[in-house]
Amino acid sequence: MSDNHFKSQKVPVYVIVLIIIAALPAVLTPLLLSLSANPLPELQKIFVWLLPFYLIVAAFLAWQCYKYERTVMSWILIVIMYLTDLSIIYLLTL
Repeated sequence: MSDNHFKSQKVPVYVIVLIIIAALPAVLTPLLLSLSANPLPELQKIFVWLLPFYLIVAAFLAWQCYKYERTVMSWILIVIMYLTDLSIIYLLTL
């Protein structure tokens, strides 16, 4: 019996680029806060400050999922990351 249940595969470059682009707002949190037209309520500030942690964890998990042949789960995580990016930008520019 084999202890290795999952086969590891090389992650394509285009998937890595998509994950990096989706996680880029994690680095731009101060810029995102400065985009806000109005002062943010406390709950919205908490969402914006939690964004980098969420994006880093989601990017890591998307990379790991693709690496271990769970490509559908990886694509779902990438799409959710992009939707989160759009929703935070919408929240801050409202």
